[in-house]
Amino acid sequence: PYAAVCHIRCQWADGTVATGSGVLVGLNDVLTAHHVIFNAGSGGYATRITVTPGADTAPTWNTPFGSHSN
Repeated sequence: PYAAVCHIRCQWADGTVATGSGVLVGLNDVLTAHHVIFNAGSGGYATRITVTPGADTAPTWNTPFGSHSN
């Protein structure tokens, strides 16, 4: 079940970076909260999003299914 949980890293045009989580709900669909990918103070929607399904962040960064970016 942990394979469906995703680590999401977003970067905005002004250089701001933030992370959040999501869950795979389809072959190409990730469900997340709007505030993970949108930040009015940083210019709106993120310009680069990296999704890492099944990521294990502790004690070391482990990405069993790789990462996918737009």
